[in-house]
Amino acid sequence: WYNKDPNSFPYETIVVESVTHYMELVIDELTQGNKVIMDVGRYGQLAGHMRNVHHILSGMDVHLVYTALGRVDDKTSKGEPYLPGKTGDLLPSACEVYAHIEEKNNGKDKPRTFELYTQTHGIWPARTRLNRLPVKTVNPTWAKFAPFINNIDPSVPPAVTPVDNTETNNAAASGE
Repeated sequence: WYNKDPNSFPYETIVVESVTHYMELVIDELTQGNKVIMDVGRYGQLAGHMRNVHHILSGMDVHLVYTALGRVDDKTSKGEPYLPGKTGDLLPSACEVYAHIEEKNNGKDKPRTFELYTQTHGIWPARTRLNRLPVKTVNPTWAKFAPFINNIDPSVPPAVTPVDNTETNNAAASGE
């Protein structure tokens, strides 16, 4: 869709949920289901694949969001994205906003809350090139962030629409 006519592309945001799981699927493919060792060469293939995916997505005129699980490094006791190889070191450098979310359990019979940080908090690194973003947002929603992003109407929530593969399926059926 995007390559045919970027102006008619129906989405303003692409979310990759989650890079952790996506990379595990790529590793499973590279190791043929763990039958082959994930060696330096295969990590190079993984890195190249991820660079290619990022290059394609970041070239589109959309907001690009990556999510990943977090883990604590046993050696440094610092929080980091749970990504294989050096991807956890490299991917954040390509991000305009590198944030983390903490779940807060407020006790019995009270709803849990989520706190999103755009600056380092505790053991978890974070940063943003968009200085106008708040440092901490409790229970983040689209409407809370839209005012800080250019040309976004906060009253209009992002569309969450499954991809319609009808055109792709029809093209495949016709041999295109």
